[in-house]
Amino acid sequence: MKTNQPKTKVDPSEVARLAAEGMSQATIAAALGVSRQRVNQICTRDGIETLFGGTDYDAMDKIAVMHARGMFTAEIAEALGETPMAVLVTLRRMGKTPHHAYNRERVDLVKRLADQGFSQTEAANAIGIAQPSISRHAKKHSIKFADGRSRRFAK
Repeated sequence: MKTNQPKTKVDPSEVARLAAEGMSQATIAAALGVSRQRVNQICTRDGIETLFGGTDYDAMDKIAVMHARGMFTAEIAEALGETPMAVLVTLRRMGKTPHHAYNRERVDLVKRLADQGFSQTEAANAIGIAQPSISRHAKKHSIKFADGRSRRFAK
């Protein structure tokens, strides 16, 4: 039979302060060393709104507009004074695919290799990623590759 554990003492003003900084309940819980459920109990009891308890629709609108302009996740975070992870989580909740500088650089590299006559397999080997990743980039960005072995390697 389970015995009830005493509730960990958490200062509700500290939870409110962290929530005001835009932290989620899980992040607050990790910072205070308690469970997310305990933070949820405090927020519910004291009417504290967190990322899950109350959505900041203005911030979501700003993130959506910046995302539509093609801004990277890190750029949006810096412009809004948020963490990149907070922006990433918000974008995913809105069903949007984040723009990462790393992906754009990779796509540009894939395009250059295709223009040089590389096949998908050759491009994958040159970059050090799997061929299906090259195939996804090619399909998503309408990149045309040479079929099979490239003429550069023909005898």
